[in-house]
Amino acid sequence: MRDSDVGAAILLVADHAEPGLVVSALDAGADDCVTRPVRLGEITARVRAVVRRGGSPRHVELRVGSLHLDPAAHRVWRGNEEIDTTATEFALLAELMRHSGQVLSRAELLDLVWGREESETSNVVDQAVARLRRLVDEPFDLATLETVRGVGYRLVDDDTTGTPSSKGTGGGDT
Repeated sequence: MRDSDVGAAILLVADHAEPGLVVSALDAGADDCVTRPVRLGEITARVRAVVRRGGSPRHVELRVGSLHLDPAAHRVWRGNEEIDTTATEFALLAELMRHSGQVLSRAELLDLVWGREESETSNVVDQAVARLRRLVDEPFDLATLETVRGVGYRLVDDDTTGTPSSKGTGGGDT
């Protein structure tokens, strides 16, 4: 299963429980394995758990425009300038970079970064995005971390935006 260096999570759903099937699947690289019959709710919960754990180790460096993130070294750069981040800021930026150009809602970010440890009504996401914006956008007069009002947040490529940081960033209200 894991012959390639793809960082995708693998959840195997087998038709029936053969002796040793689950062990073989996990040894072959699956992140989780369930056998039928299984309820949709259980599959959904297992997918969330695999995503929360990060699935297989992902050490692939991420690049979006002039932003560069190295998960293995836990380092971030904008161009040639290194940016110091907390663990939460790093995790948030990594998820936004993995989903570059896509709008991620507060609920999605809570699942991906905090593992739903926080309430959806909490402003923890807004606060973390504001801190991240101060680190990766404002010092460089860029606006790559966008608020999509009423929906969520999106990271865009600074090579295509050309937007000064004083425009389009909006407030924390999603």
